Formats: sequence, structure tokens, C-alpha cells
Amino acid sequence: MEQIIPRMVNWIDQYALVLYGICALGVLICLRTIIVKRRERRRSIFKLEREVALARESQAFSMTFLFLGIILAITAVKFYMAPSLEAVTPTITPTPTWFLFTEPPTRAVTPTATPTAAPPTATRRPPTPAATATPATQPTATPPPAARCPNPGVCISYPAANMRIAGVIEVRGSATIDQFQFYKVEYGIGENPEQWHSIGDIRRQPVPDGVLVTWNATGFPPGVYKLRLTVVDITGNFGPPHEVRVILGQ
Repeated sequence: MEQIIPRMVNWIDQYALVLYGICALGVLICLRTIIVKRRERRRSIFKLEREVALARESQAFSMTFLFLGIILAITAVKFYMAPSLEAVTPTITPTPTWFLFTEPPTRAVTPTATPTAAPPTATRRPPTPAATATPATQPTATPPPAARCPNPGVCISYPAANMRIAGVIEVRGSATIDQFQFYKVEYGIGENPEQWHSIGDIRRQPVPDGVLVTWNATGFPPGVYKLRLTVVDITGNFGPPHEVRVILGQ
């Protein structure tokens, strides 16, 4: 039942123009029927004919109000329910379906393989004292990207973790998964944010590697912030969001 209502809202949102057209056509047909039956009722000589015309006129009135009510319902779904449902969907769905859990573990195995491949280069160079100093920095430089992006399709590549930022920032990365529906970027205040605030609107175009959103942080109080990227598929489910810790202020 929890999945049927979001799908119905999404379907009405996608085909709202078609539904508007059908309802408008129905209203026009009902209005024409009202006019025709009213004329017939005025011209009728027999009481039975007038009663039949009056009944059809009343029926056309009822259908007109029904179509108008459907138009109002479509408007409420499209402009009120659909945006709020999309904004809340990542929070409402606490447990993604079982098949979504198959992707993060398989993709998470690949990043963990890169740090293990880097240390052998560090162990081959130690023969000379000068070479031992350089490998010490390289293994620490390669693991962060793998740790930052366990899922390459849900990744914030800039700003990097613990980076100091200020002013207007282009948040870059990738938001592309199978059966993509939309993604959103949010920010939270502190090491463990209790609330998340959306940056801009929900984006319905996947981004393989580019600008996800532009964040104008001018006027924000300095301190530690978290950026979070969530990518949702067409079923309303999503994998683990990607979070990046940044420090706001010069």
C-alpha cells in the first residue's frame, strides 16, 4: 500500500496534461448537453419529454461538477502532493528493497581492492632510504577517494572531505544509477546533523561527472557542515547516500 500511493501520485503528475485535456473535453460535452436539453425542454409540448430532457440536463450538470472535481484533485496532486512526496521520499523509505542491497556490497568491494593494491608499490621501493619516504605519502593519498565514494554512481567529488570552503561553491560529482528518477543535494550543520536542508530543487537529469548543484553559502555561520547526495530510482528506492564533511569559513 505504501508503494501504490506514491506510484499513483507519480503517474498523475506525469500525465496531468492528458488528464486535464480529458476532463476539459468532458466539461465541454456536458455543457453542450445542458444547452441542447434546455432548448428541447423549452420546445417540448408533452410533459414526459420535458421530464426526460430535465433529467438528462441534471445528469449533465452532475457530470460537469464531477469533471471539475477531478480537475481540482489533479491540481492538488500535481502542485502539492507530488513535490512534497518527492522531497520526503528519501526519508520516508527506511528500508530499500532487497535487490538494492546487492549493488552497494559489490561496488564497495572494488574500492577496497585499490588500497590493497597500492601498498605493494610501497614495499618494493624500501631498498633505498630515500624511496621509503615517498611511498609513505602515496598510500595515504590513494585510499581517500575509495573511502569517499563506495558507489561511483552516488558520489560527491568536490568539495573534498574536510576542505575549507566559503561563498558560492559548485558541488561536483556523479548522480547516475540504473532506473534513475531524481537526485537531491542537502546540507546539515555539525558533525551529526539532526536536520537536513535541500540545496536547490530536485534534479531529474542524471549527472555522470559534473556540477550537481551550486550552493551559495554566503552569510552562513562558520563551522563544520555535512553535504549529502541521495539518488532515487523510479521505484522510489535509493541506496546509501554519500556524505562529505566540510568546514565553512576562511
